[in-house]
Amino acid sequence: MAKCEICGKGRTIGNTIQHQYGGGWFRKAQKKKREFKPNIQKLKIKIAGGSTSVRINICTHCLKTYKNLTQVEPVEKLFISTKKEKAKV
Repeated sequence: MAKCEICGKGRTIGNTIQHQYGGGWFRKAQKKKREFKPNIQKLKIKIAGGSTSVRINICTHCLKTYKNLTQVEPVEKLFISTKKEKAKV
């Protein structure tokens, strides 16, 4: 299973609880084991000062932080800002 190479986030194990069968203190809700998987993406990063690039596994939380640090705006923000500017004129 892939892990985030920045923060080390990986899979965690928890319970799925079926509340439809719970009925009070005498009948507990059924629990089954399940696995929570992080949203891992592959990202290609260019190394500063060179033409080489590295592909890493990164979770979406770290990806958002990386985009904010490098001042790269998502495509949707660019389209929204141009529509608002046109509406004001």
